[in-house]
Amino acid sequence: ALRPPVVVAKQAATLDHLSAGRFVLGVGIGGENPLEFENAGVDIHQRSGRLDETIEICRALWTRSSVDYDGRYYRLREARFDLPPYTPGGPPIWVGGRASGSLRRAGRLGDGWLGFVVAPEQYPEALARVRSHAEAAGRDPARIEAGIQVWCQFDEDPVAARVTITAAIETMYHTPYERFEHYCIAGDAEAWIRGVRAYLDAGASHINLVFAGGDVMTQLVQVADSILPTFR
Repeated sequence: ALRPPVVVAKQAATLDHLSAGRFVLGVGIGGENPLEFENAGVDIHQRSGRLDETIEICRALWTRSSVDYDGRYYRLREARFDLPPYTPGGPPIWVGGRASGSLRRAGRLGDGWLGFVVAPEQYPEALARVRSHAEAAGRDPARIEAGIQVWCQFDEDPVAARVTITAAIETMYHTPYERFEHYCIAGDAEAWIRGVRAYLDAGASHINLVFAGGDVMTQLVQVADSILPTFR
């Protein structure tokens, strides 16, 4: 919602080419930092509507030779791209969030939903709402990809993992880690297998990892060696 939709569409189409079709455009309304919106000259209370229109405009620019658009926030006249995206129809758009508007947006306009701050026991209901919105919009709910973004930390010493992730969460969100803990995966291989399995059993097919600190590359190797074989 902070960016002009034509710019977003063009940047995404370019990245789609540079990645040979591997690019995924992730979107969300933001709002955690109101000054970010103020300094960008965007009314924070308009971010939901602006994002909806931005997605619609991106889809149109990626699939049509010329676009006229008359929305509440944006208007286009004979807008066109000389170079269409690499991926037919444009790169997939994944909508992040857990609020009602985000679930609606993911179902109506997204190719995927990336939940955030959604516990495994909450995930099935939220995903069902996303797919219900897709069905109401005449879309195939089964085609909406289901993902979750989690803060995480891998360490064979669970106490060390907790110390690192606690500091990161409390610095970022100014809230006690205990309130955030059930949204995270942290600890040794056994703890990770439990955490990953809980989300997979809840319906997620993609897990986006946000490591809290330490040597991220080493942790990725540890996760690949110790965790992934369990789920292959």
